[in-house]
Amino acid sequence: MLALASLMLAAVAAPSVQSSTTRGFVGIDWLPLGPAELAWIDQGRLSGTGAAETDGNLQATLRLHGGPTWGRHAALFGLSTWRETTTVWGSNPEDGSDLITTVRRGAVRPSATYRWWASHLATDRPLPFVDVGVYGVIPTVKYSSESWNGAEQDEWDRIQGDDRTRIAGFGLSAGGGVEVRWDNGLSLGARQSFVAHRGQDVSDDQSRISVLLQTETALTLGFVLGRP
Repeated sequence: MLALASLMLAAVAAPSVQSSTTRGFVGIDWLPLGPAELAWIDQGRLSGTGAAETDGNLQATLRLHGGPTWGRHAALFGLSTWRETTTVWGSNPEDGSDLITTVRRGAVRPSATYRWWASHLATDRPLPFVDVGVYGVIPTVKYSSESWNGAEQDEWDRIQGDDRTRIAGFGLSAGGGVEVRWDNGLSLGARQSFVAHRGQDVSDDQSRISVLLQTETALTLGFVLGRP
């Protein structure tokens, strides 16, 4: 990691003879569901909320990202979200009015990645690159009901807090890949990253923090916008 960081700092500091005009870059990564994800589901190691990083709903197998690119550098940003809302209408036994109960679980996952190509961009040879990234999982959880009394609402507030803890997390990634480009700005390649995710679980009076380290391999498709 230190060597990778030093390499990137040197690349940013070094002057480039290639045009540094800023353009847009849009990319799509395809990550097929692998044996590890299937085993994780089969062993029942899910959060129970459906919105945590390891639950499989927050990110699709096709992942879109984009951002500015200049010279041999790019800053790529992504955003994914998942949300489930259940609303139950009940009848008030006293006056027959509706009593509404709402259960809402979800998360927002912003991400940012810095990519550096190891050689000047050209269409006559493969282009190796390295990238480093960071992401966070922000929970959106709300449990409410017009039929709960004060004690019941307090209990559901506790459950709500526990589910927020199960969903929230963050991670870091570092890796590299190679791509080929065409004159029209289209690129096709593959990458592999090491991803470390930090999550937390709570049950009764226990709290457990876990760090998941795994590799992530993807096929990549990209396009540079605003080419001359």
